Amino acid sequence: MTTHAWIWMGLLALVLPLAAAAGEGSATPISVTEGSSRVVAVTAGGNHSCGLRADGSAVCWGDNLAGQVLPPAAGDRAKMAGPFVSLSAGLDHTCGLKSDGTAACWGSNGWNKATPGSNSGYVQLGAGDDFTCGRKSSGSLVCWGHYNLTSPPSAGRQFIDLATGSAHACALMANGNAYCWGSDTSGEAPGYTSTQSSKTGPFLALAAGKAFTCGLKANAEVQCWGAGIGGNPPAGSFIALAAGDAHACALRTDGEAVCWGDNSQGQAQPATGGPFLALAAGAAHACALRADGAVDCWGRNDEGQRVVATEMGEAAFGQIAAGNAHACQVLRDGRLGCWGRNDALQATVPSGTYTQVAAGDTQSCAIDSTGTIVCWGADAANLAAAFSDKAWRLISMGQSGGLCAVPVIGELVRCRTPAGVVSNRAGKLGDSIVDAPVRTMTYVSNPAGGFCAAIAPGSTTSTTTYTTGYCTPGISYPGGRWQSLASGLWHTCAVQTNGVLQCFGAFSQQTTIPAPHNTYLYRAVSVGTSHSCAIRDNGSLYCWGDSTNGKLNAPPGTFVQVAAGNTFTCAIRSDGIRLCWGDNAAGQAPQLSLQPTTIQGTAEAGIAYPATTFGLVVANGNYSPPTPAYGVLFGSLPPGLTLAANGSLSGTPTAGGDFTFTVEGEDANGLAARGTYTISIPIADSTPPAISYTLNGIAAPPASPDGGNGWYVSDVAVAWTVIDPESGIASSTGCAASTLTGDATGASASCTATNGVDLDAAVTTVPVNIDVTTPTIAVSAAPAANGSGWNNSDVTASYTCTDGTSGIASCPNDQVLSTEGIGIASTFQTAKDVAGNVSEASNVVTVNIDKTAPTITAAATTAPNANGWHDGDVTIRFSCSDATSGLASACPADQTLTGEGTGIASTAQTIQDTAGNSGSSNVVMANIDRTAPVLAPTLPGLILQGGSYTAMANATDALSGIDTASCTPLDTSSAGTRTATCNATDNAGNTATATVSYTVTGLYSFQWQQPLLPVLYQVSPGQRILLQFRLVGTNGWITTLDSATTSSTLITCPSPYAMNLAAYRGSAIDLQHTNNGIYRKTWDAPGIQGGPQLVPGGQRGSCYRMTLDINDGQSHSIIIKLK
Repeated sequence: MTTHAWIWMGLLALVLPLAAAAGEGSATPISVTEGSSRVVAVTAGGNHSCGLRADGSAVCWGDNLAGQVLPPAAGDRAKMAGPFVSLSAGLDHTCGLKSDGTAACWGSNGWNKATPGSNSGYVQLGAGDDFTCGRKSSGSLVCWGHYNLTSPPSAGRQFIDLATGSAHACALMANGNAYCWGSDTSGEAPGYTSTQSSKTGPFLALAAGKAFTCGLKANAEVQCWGAGIGGNPPAGSFIALAAGDAHACALRTDGEAVCWGDNSQGQAQPATGGPFLALAAGAAHACALRADGAVDCWGRNDEGQRVVATEMGEAAFGQIAAGNAHACQVLRDGRLGCWGRNDALQATVPSGTYTQVAAGDTQSCAIDSTGTIVCWGADAANLAAAFSDKAWRLISMGQSGGLCAVPVIGELVRCRTPAGVVSNRAGKLGDSIVDAPVRTMTYVSNPAGGFCAAIAPGSTTSTTTYTTGYCTPGISYPGGRWQSLASGLWHTCAVQTNGVLQCFGAFSQQTTIPAPHNTYLYRAVSVGTSHSCAIRDNGSLYCWGDSTNGKLNAPPGTFVQVAAGNTFTCAIRSDGIRLCWGDNAAGQAPQLSLQPTTIQGTAEAGIAYPATTFGLVVANGNYSPPTPAYGVLFGSLPPGLTLAANGSLSGTPTAGGDFTFTVEGEDANGLAARGTYTISIPIADSTPPAISYTLNGIAAPPASPDGGNGWYVSDVAVAWTVIDPESGIASSTGCAASTLTGDATGASASCTATNGVDLDAAVTTVPVNIDVTTPTIAVSAAPAANGSGWNNSDVTASYTCTDGTSGIASCPNDQVLSTEGIGIASTFQTAKDVAGNVSEASNVVTVNIDKTAPTITAAATTAPNANGWHDGDVTIRFSCSDATSGLASACPADQTLTGEGTGIASTAQTIQDTAGNSGSSNVVMANIDRTAPVLAPTLPGLILQGGSYTAMANATDALSGIDTASCTPLDTSSAGTRTATCNATDNAGNTATATVSYTVTGLYSFQWQQPLLPVLYQVSPGQRILLQFRLVGTNGWITTLDSATTSSTLITCPSPYAMNLAAYRGSAIDLQHTNNGIYRKTWDAPGIQGGPQLVPGGQRGSCYRMTLDINDGQSHSIIIKLK
């Protein structure tokens, strides 16, 4: 199992002209010619990459575990058909945006991330780890996949750009602000849990990585937030961004790429030699698109994600093929071109436009723009007839004339052997590939009719599961995952998806790649009869095997295609030039040279240059360059001369000088030769000497002062250059080097020279202003300090600046010294004159500043009691302080507050510090009460023996009021006269004491008169009863009882017998003395509505004890039963 890292990338989408593109569902062959198949955009995912061609088709390479490069199922491959206007690669899925605004995705569909939601109206797509988002033409966002990412910013907002990361996404509003949502573990999507407003721009573009986000700001700088990138963005101006797992890349304004962050896989070391048009970053790799449609990738390559697919290298340059002794190619415009042996008309091309060509022994075949296979040469009609029933997208021809082809619809490979045997089962009976997506394929000549192919992993027959490398039975091949392969007469070579090259078959000379070349990485390979050639990842060529005929002598340079024939090799260089080498007996590997190799090297202005015609000459073999064209590749022709496209150089020079230029001739097949030439034209002397000068080493005029405002701040060195190319300098005056020194205005120097034909010239330098003296600066302070050296306000430091030459340009503003303390100093300042000289630092002024008044605080030496009162005089003491300049005088003496009353106030005092600041004290308020309270005790009217009575102190205080007052309890234990003591304390703490005498009356008897007998009485509920009793004291009847209370308690009835008690019909009596110590009081039995019911309800049959309390310490009661 392959473990995938979390990733993400930046997508640069281009809207493509698709007017001529095939319909979405049409069967269209894969084109490999320039124009419609030029690569215009790149995108990178977890461990795979994709390119978008101008015809809207997609080509991908790298990890294909989930079918994200080439889906194994036909239905999923149909989604990849396009045409697309942009692509976006995720962790293990890829999405394409079609011209009709719909989205198509292939690869992993976990969380339904490859199943587009609301599939219409999209203008941009972004694929993340487990989700995908789309931006619609309305500016709204729709996301599908993992639930944490399917809630983009709320409706109503309009967005102009979209960036998707590993587990978060960001979108750009028209005002340049960024909104992010999703995972925010490292601050990559701040604010998404609330308003979703993450970052304030303005930004022009966004790129989201694993745990970070970067934005391209309006000032062309890069700003990143989040974590995990391990480095800060570089300084400079940029036009594009891409973000990976833990690295990021940006495109400078000059087209060069720069990367930063994690470089453990080389992902932060970009390709050089731009300019590049676009960038894309995957987990640990990145790719860049060049202007010519070529793609460079760097970083991790464990899944072949940086080994660019063969189709990409071919896209911008046409396609070339080599046969036995002839070569053919698809030109940039889709036409065919062939050269070399033509004995069977194998090099006589048909008309039309084509997408791919293959060359064999004595025949050639190509796929035209409709997908039809067209053949010419030996057995051409029969060969083409075997494939006439459908459209085809890939062909491969063996050197003996066998042909295999892959159809546009379906994946069943059809092969025809040189003997004419046709098989739709991959060339061997009993072997069929069912729905296997063939990426690329090569015909294998031995055994005849077989083939090897790179197919998507997971493709199956009924019994077998294949990897990406597969050959038909009878062909022994090693395991591997292939992205490019080719076969010769006896051996086959394949470039694996990780760039490693492997060869197999007969003859070790062909299958063994010599060291150290067997350790390099490669992009493409081609196999001839007995030799092979491959393109390395740096674009250089390497060939091995049989070395006869010079077919291994690969030229230097960088190449995009190579084709190995029988005894020769051809290749397409990165500048589009076709080169061939090896055997040229039939003109199959022509070596062109440009003639003539030399031309007349001198000419005169005004006289016609001899007509010269350039031509392409073949030094070896039978080849006639078709329709060559010529032009100046480097340098320039002398003015007045022109080079026509037919190679004719003619004209009349109009100016003298030495002119070196390179002429290149290129024929219709792209074969070319160059030559470099020089023409020298003398110049007539009709002009005086040329005099120029420099001031301090800089050419003038104008002057380039080293100071400001047109002033020099150093001595000016004058150096003269006097030349006359025609007649030379005869004499000169004042032209030696000199120096203008000192302070001066309008200083200058002069030079006069005469040439060989007595023509004079004189030049005076532009006047220069020189100021080498620095200005002066002085500082003073105001206001002055007082006599003690102190200021009690801010002090202003003022600067005076002077310059006697260029004048003062800037003098410091006043400084306000406002900090309090000792030795407060101004800062060192400088003055600058108009010339730019800066003075030495100024002196400083040092002052003492105290702006804060001294503090004086008044407080009582004794605190009031808890009630806030004093009971005597109060002393007020003053505390004084000044933390800065100190006190100028002693603190005021104590004050004494006398008298009585509330709010007796102290007198406010003042104090002054040394700086002259004054402070005033607070005022202390005191409450004073020296007078004791007054007592007037009172007693109850009757005090019975055994009762409970209290004397009242009746204390008063006119000032502070009474705090506490109480009397001792009255003793009623026996009859007699006694004394009680009362005490009082006022709120100031003053106390008073008073005594009072009282008499306790003894109770001789209590006599019930109504009811009379102590028996159980029976009454009705709520019945009013009259109670009557007599009190007799030790000294006779008691007539002064002033209170009596009754109460009742529910009890258990004592006996069933009870006497009726008559009801009292009069009004209620509280307590009434009739005469001779007889008292009357009424009591209402329980049950009277609104009466004093101690027991609610007064239930019939209930018994109650009614008790009369006269405060004599005795119990007087009767028992009542409700009847």
